[in-house]
Order: sequence, then C-alpha cells, then structure tokens
Amino acid sequence: MDLLVFAHRGEAQTFLKEMDFKSHPDFNDLYLCADKSYGLILTGEGPQNVLMALTYAMGILKNQAIQIGQIINLGICASFNADLKQGEIFEIRTIYGQEEFKSFQCQQSSSKLDLITANERVLDSELAKSLSHFAPLADREAWAIGLAAKKFQTPLRVFKLISDHVTDAPICEYIKEHAQDYSQELYRYFIESFTSEEKLQSDDLALLNDDAFYFTLSLEREVKNLVQQILIKYDMSLSDLLNLSTFKDIQALETTPKKKALELRDFLKEKLYPTRTKIIRQLDNFIKETGLDKNELSYDPSLEKVVLNLRTKINSEKEILDLQKKLSKIDWQKFNALMNGEEL
Repeated sequence: MDLLVFAHRGEAQTFLKEMDFKSHPDFNDLYLCADKSYGLILTGEGPQNVLMALTYAMGILKNQAIQIGQIINLGICASFNADLKQGEIFEIRTIYGQEEFKSFQCQQSSSKLDLITANERVLDSELAKSLSHFAPLADREAWAIGLAAKKFQTPLRVFKLISDHVTDAPICEYIKEHAQDYSQELYRYFIESFTSEEKLQSDDLALLNDDAFYFTLSLEREVKNLVQQILIKYDMSLSDLLNLSTFKDIQALETTPKKKALELRDFLKEKLYPTRTKIIRQLDNFIKETGLDKNELSYDPSLEKVVLNLRTKINSEKEILDLQKKLSKIDWQKFNALMNGEEL
C-alpha cells in the first residue's frame, strides 16, 4: 500500500472525493481504499502535529499487518525563488528542517530541487531570507514526514505545488480560497505520475476534427485534458472511450455543434469526477424543490463550505410572503447531508 500524506483537508479534497477512501475506525484522519492499494492521512500543520499523526497512523497499519510500500507527500509550498513559477509542481530531492541538523533524501534521485520545513508560517521576507540559504522552497510538514519514514524504513517521495512567493504581503486567505484548485492540480499530477499512463497526442484525438462538434480553443484544451485523465484513471484506450454509447448519443443530438461540444465536456467531467457530479446534481435538485432559481439560492461551488447564499430583490409585501414560503421548504439537515456526500 502507498500512503498519501497531506497536511490539510483542502489539499486532499479532490483525492477524498474521487478515490474510494473510507475513514479508519480507529483514527478519523486516516483513510483506506477498499482494496488497500492506497491510504491517506491528514496530519495537520507543523512538524510536531505531523510527526504525531503520521507515526500513530503507521503504527495502526503495522499492527494490522498492512505494509506500506512508500510514503507520498503531496501539498503546497512557498518559493523564495522568483524564477520558479506559481502553480508549478516539483518533486523534491532533499528535505531540510529549520534548526535541525538532520536532512532526508527522497527516493527519486533525478529531482533537483530541495525544500526546508519551517517551524512557523513563513510570512515575512526576513525569515524567508534566512531559510533561503538552505533551499528555494519551504513547507510546514515534509521534514517530519522524512523523520517518520526513516524510523519506519519506508521510501519517501515528496511533490510540492508552489502556491506563493514569500513577501511581506498577507497571503493566507488567498491560499485558502484557492485550495480546491491546488487539490485538483495535485490530483491530476498524481494520476499522471502514479498510474499506468497512455499518452494522448493531439493528432490521435479525432473527435476534435469531427464536424459534429465545434470547439473553441479553451474548450479544446479542456476536453483534451479531461480525455487524458480519463484514459489514465480508468486504464482504458481512446477507442474504448469513443465507443461508449453516451459519446455516440451526443454525436447524434439534434442541436448545434457548439452545444454538442459542451455536452461532451459535461459528459467527460461526469466520467472523471462521478462523485462530485452526483453531489452537484443532488444539490441542484434540492434548490429546485424550494421554488427558488439558482441565481437566487446557491451553494459553495467548491463544495467545501456548508452554506447557502441567498440573493433576491423584494418589491412588495407579497414577495416577502412568497419568499418566506419558499425558505420554509429548505430542509437544512438534508442540505448538510448532501454537502457531506451522505445521500449518494
């Protein structure tokens, strides 16, 4: 089993939604796939929290005779080097710890970037300057993961997405708001790196030249990426995908080529992210049942916050009464269950 390690739930959210993970009965922050091919742990932030949570989880797995083949840490990091672009993902070579003598080598020797784990959030340029002498990247967990991996004699690989370049400007809220985007990018990188990969060349994607569809440049890029990820995730060939009945049904629709292309995009999204798609469909039906439009009553599009947003205009007392009637139909417990995926 490979153990995926994340500091924050936000970084792991796409993995938890798209992979067959169930929480371990002895430790709520430890998740296992049904076939035990992968485990996932949320450790919290900071070396001490990470070390306690990870060693506890590894002890549970060891007692259950579940052997960990390798530890894979995925998460965000800060960069001290302006030449390293925000949003890029790098594999780490060596992990240093702030005020620590020991360093840890990761399994992949071809990596060229090092990282230092800070004891506190790196929020100002003065601390950044002192840490940058050791490595161009910084996080809050990798060194502790390296220590646990060494204690348990387990290979370690570390992949970091650059979320920001350290300045004196406040950045925490920005990172929090973009957690879903970071998680999706990390998931995409993971399935491309750790599953059997079938390369998809542009010339091979004949559907892009099919007269039944009209693709804008941005939509073409999106469809290419979705197809690539589906082939990897389900270990299927391009011909298998194109022979699916749903694809042929979309081709035969009596509508414009542009609308067909959008239908195809939505089908591919549902194929790639079935759980998320089901939850969104249930939430859309939930809002429809209230009698309110989606532009009047909406939920958090990232599915992270259990919140409903109300936006409406009132011009009369009758409209107030109508609104009260519609709002009375909202079953908050049901909404909460839908947001947590309990109604799937």
